[in-house]
Amino acid sequence: MEHFVDVSQLQPPAPLGIVLDRVRQLPRGDYLHIRHSREPFPLYAMLADMGFAWIGAHRGDGFEMRVWRRDDEPAPPFGVN
Repeated sequence: MEHFVDVSQLQPPAPLGIVLDRVRQLPRGDYLHIRHSREPFPLYAMLADMGFAWIGAHRGDGFEMRVWRRDDEPAPPFGVN
């Protein structure tokens, strides 16, 4: 199941904190779809350390990514829902 969070209108460091809180609460088998104003490079190492995988894409005027637990089924690629 998809969970969605839009942090694209927030200023740093708020998006980072919100995304980390949401992935910690993510139910097994679900994924988090994130809309951000830019690619969140600092987030990648943190997600990897926490056992998460992700895909991302520049879309429109921002960046979107999907995050899931590394040992769960991967989230669908962008363009597939």
